[in-house]
Amino acid sequence: MDVYWKNLNNFSEDFLKKLMISQRRYIRQLESILDSEKVPNVAEIQDKIARAKEINNQVYADIKKVYADFHEKVFETTLRTLYKTEKIAGNFDKISYSRLEQLKRAGLQFLDNYTQDMVQLVQDQLYIAYMNGESFEEAYRRIQPYGNNKARPSVMIRDQMSRVSQIAIQEGYKAADNARKYEYYWEGPDDERTTEICRDRKSRNPYTYEEMIELNPHPHIQCRHRWVRRLKED
Repeated sequence: MDVYWKNLNNFSEDFLKKLMISQRRYIRQLESILDSEKVPNVAEIQDKIARAKEINNQVYADIKKVYADFHEKVFETTLRTLYKTEKIAGNFDKISYSRLEQLKRAGLQFLDNYTQDMVQLVQDQLYIAYMNGESFEEAYRRIQPYGNNKARPSVMIRDQMSRVSQIAIQEGYKAADNARKYEYYWEGPDDERTTEICRDRKSRNPYTYEEMIELNPHPHIQCRHRWVRRLKED
């Protein structure tokens, strides 16, 4: 496996574990406000939803900071791996960290949506319990399994970390000495999962430095390709 993707998988798995721990902690705390066999009324539901939001904000404030930190780790590790494996005499002072800050802000949108979804889940299940004449405890039993739901966050985390890594590679090449002496190739798997976007881009290899820096290094969700440079032939 490409060392970049290996690093990426490790970072993605590490953060997913932290997110799952945070999610399970949130659901465990919900138990304290949903521990009642009483059939809810509308006023009680609204009160418990408000309390669920407060708990949610407290629990996820920390994980948002961790998520932003992971962006920095992926970016820095990718750059150092790039410069070490390709023996690039680059200048880290020339790296544009403004793109990293943009990525961190964009990446947090996923977590914001994710946390809102968790509160919406609580709200939906409480109203279902109300309409069915069920207890708060029945609503909690339906909410509880979501603490192990990895499917959606796994894809989103992997994709965001991939975007960070691919942009770091592009920024690393831009800051490298003698960058215009090289040609740039869009490389990666060629299988049934390869999109038309990447298949078309690969067919146009190689690219000049000017072309490379203008193209999006993460052109679609779950992209598995990246830039690779080679010295121009005389």
